[in-house]
Order: sequence, then structure tokens, then C-alpha cells
Amino acid sequence: METVDFVKAVVSPLLEHPDDFVITETKDDRGILLVLSCHPEDMGMIIGKSGKTADAIRLLARIIGVKNNAHVGIKITDPRK
Repeated sequence: METVDFVKAVVSPLLEHPDDFVITETKDDRGILLVLSCHPEDMGMIIGKSGKTADAIRLLARIIGVKNNAHVGIKITDPRK
């Protein structure tokens, strides 16, 4: 399974506005960067209490990346900016 598809499958069920959820993938020599953006009301669901949900998403994405021999990073953007 591709990393983007995996992250989308994990995060989308958490959101009240899944149609506003967008993942932008950037590849370079250091690896893959996934930038997540969503509806402002859904930010708390992605980040979670004390950032634990975001940390779990990052960990799972890194595991998928290791299986594909790639370093994966995740950045969550603030939709209000």
C-alpha cells in the first residue's frame, strides 16, 4: 500500500469533513514529505490530545516508508493561516 493511501485511510474516518482533507506529497533526495491539510474544525481530531494521534500517524507512515525504502515525514498545516 502506498503511504499516501494509507494515511488517507487512517485519517479520513476521524474527520467530520473528510472531503476537505488533502494530502500533498513532495519527494526529494531525503525522502517523502506528506503535508496534511483539513477543515479547521478537524484539526483537533488529527492532532489528538497532547499530539498523540499525530505522533501515531507519523509512526505508522514511517513504518510504511521503511517497507518501501523511503524516509517519510508528515507536516500538519494550520488551515486558518
